[in-house]
Amino acid sequence: MKKSVILVFLVIFCVTLSFNIQTTVAQTSPSTTRVPILRLYNPNSGEHLFTMRGAEVEVLCHIGWRYEGSAWEVPKPPSADWYPNPEKYRTVYRIYNSIAGEHFYTSSLYEKNSVLKHSGWLDDGDFFWFPTVTKGGSPVYRLYNPNATVGSHHYTMSAFERDNLVKLGWHYEGVAWKAYPYPLLQD
Repeated sequence: MKKSVILVFLVIFCVTLSFNIQTTVAQTSPSTTRVPILRLYNPNSGEHLFTMRGAEVEVLCHIGWRYEGSAWEVPKPPSADWYPNPEKYRTVYRIYNSIAGEHFYTSSLYEKNSVLKHSGWLDDGDFFWFPTVTKGGSPVYRLYNPNATVGSHHYTMSAFERDNLVKLGWHYEGVAWKAYPYPLLQD
């Protein structure tokens, strides 16, 4: 009885959260030419996941992930079949390890292809694009945790978060790409 009440509460919470996420994204995005990248956290593995898909947030929240808000914004593709001019935009790829349950993000096609050669890694496809010359854009920092087996990479626009992770033993790997700060993001 107690488990079913908790399960009902979790389902209602996740549905409400999903509705609020979709409403918030629709109402607070400062530009119709940008889309927010949403950040989730898995308390069991320590991994952060980034997505622009509300349905993915809803499913993961239902199985225990925590929604942490919008991480940054990227240009919104004008249509589903749009593919950017490589002279003006760079691709960020999302790769998934089906064995470890980990996601990895890179803007390097070489790095993506190198990782895919290892057992268990699958190509999640082109995740998003960012302008090669980002006026008003800010760096997204990439960090690596040498002590983690899952969730070993982290991405953030926050210099405060970057510096605190470095103090905890994470290795700063540099700027992964540039994006637009989400208006509600505070450093």
